Amino acid sequence: RACSAPLRVANMLAHSCVRAGGRAPFLLRHMARGAAPHLRRQLHFQPDVGVETAHHKPSVAKGPWTRSPRKMIVSARSLAEESSAASAPKRIRAITMDITGTAIAFTGRLGEWYALSAKRCGIACPPELVTKIEYGFHRAYKETTEAYPCFGGEELSSKDWWRKCVQLSFQYSGAQMTDEQAERLFQRIYSLFGSHSTYEAFPDALPFLRWANRNKLALGVISNADERYGDAILPMLDLADDFSFFCFSKEIGHQKPEKPIFDAALRAANATLPVLFQNEEDETGSSASEPLEPAQMLHIGNDFTKDFQGARNAGMHAILLNRFHEEDHARAWRSEGAIVLNDLLDVVEWLGRSHVRLG
Repeated sequence: RACSAPLRVANMLAHSCVRAGGRAPFLLRHMARGAAPHLRRQLHFQPDVGVETAHHKPSVAKGPWTRSPRKMIVSARSLAEESSAASAPKRIRAITMDITGTAIAFTGRLGEWYALSAKRCGIACPPELVTKIEYGFHRAYKETTEAYPCFGGEELSSKDWWRKCVQLSFQYSGAQMTDEQAERLFQRIYSLFGSHSTYEAFPDALPFLRWANRNKLALGVISNADERYGDAILPMLDLADDFSFFCFSKEIGHQKPEKPIFDAALRAANATLPVLFQNEEDETGSSASEPLEPAQMLHIGNDFTKDFQGARNAGMHAILLNRFHEEDHARAWRSEGAIVLNDLLDVVEWLGRSHVRLG
């Protein structure tokens, strides 16, 4: 891709960010500034449900990919100062991440994608139906989740779960179609939401993952999602290879903020570390075979209840990302003791300034 060369340079800069006193992330942002546009979107509901509603904010953004280096330094320092009251971990050996809204973003607006798919199937879909579809989806998603938790668990396949949810969304919207059209429409939508058309990675995601691997950190996913993220979406976005384990609510049978899904991640990380870094010791003589403790894990997400409280209740550290600059939410989260940063590069900066031992 056109942005690959600048990001390769950014990767090299990130490699020494902690030893350089945490300044490499600012250089990384500056190098990546012209590589890819910052994804600034306002999510309409929870960010890790598999399919989301979003709309683009104005293109004249003042996000981290358009700030000058001086402003970026001031911004990250102020973020660090705001979070200084929160206790930093002494050592981190594993990092887990939420996916949508943290590492990747949904592109476009759900109602418009659904309406376009309906038109392609010969179903009348006037402009006013877009909002009705989104309302119908909210209702259908809630009802389907209550009836079949964890995307159907062992009772339904994830595809059958989404079939019920999508078809119910159109039913609540008032759209008229035959059973044959309804099935064709679902198949089109299901394929669409596993494609490049609807998802893209945040520009800082891959550099962050590469930085974590170079620092001998086990990387995993904890997400309220089905297995398609691990099977198709993350590989499609070139992010899957840098993760060592995946904990999806569909496969675990529990969802955030429930403790069992975080416990599953701890077990997976404990199984992963000795394999990844076999026979390696750090400067203190510590080995990767030493049992990983919850307090040595950091979870990164963007939902206070699911990600922050869920991780903390499991004994882990947590950081929330305010990707879309929703300052009211960020202030509320900080008032409850959460560390809130803008992006993954700020996470690297914060760990460096907090003198956290890695690996």
